[in-house]
Amino acid sequence: LGAGLARPAVLVASSGDDASLLRLARRARVVVAAAGPFLRHGLPVVAACAACGTDYVDITGETPFVRTSMDRYSALARKNGAYVVHMCGFDAIPSDLGTLRTARRCAATLGEP
Repeated sequence: LGAGLARPAVLVASSGDDASLLRLARRARVVVAAAGPFLRHGLPVVAACAACGTDYVDITGETPFVRTSMDRYSALARKNGAYVVHMCGFDAIPSDLGTLRTARRCAATLGEP
């Protein structure tokens, strides 16, 4: 870490224990979820973050999880000032790059994305 920076706290909770997730979300500024399967374990984490106004980032590549999360918790997260950012990892990068390449090719060929 750089000079003057404190080591970040590591907080632990169980996706099967809503009370522990709420305690975690209340103490954290951001929750980084790096283990799945997200559809099975991730929705309670997103729910706690949305309820507490805590930012949430994950590495999922599970589109059904993302859709369900958005449908259930987008309004609550927005109301409470939480950013919920899915697909920030390995699974999403190839499709993101493919989409970027396609958009650029369309723009070059057709003059518009």
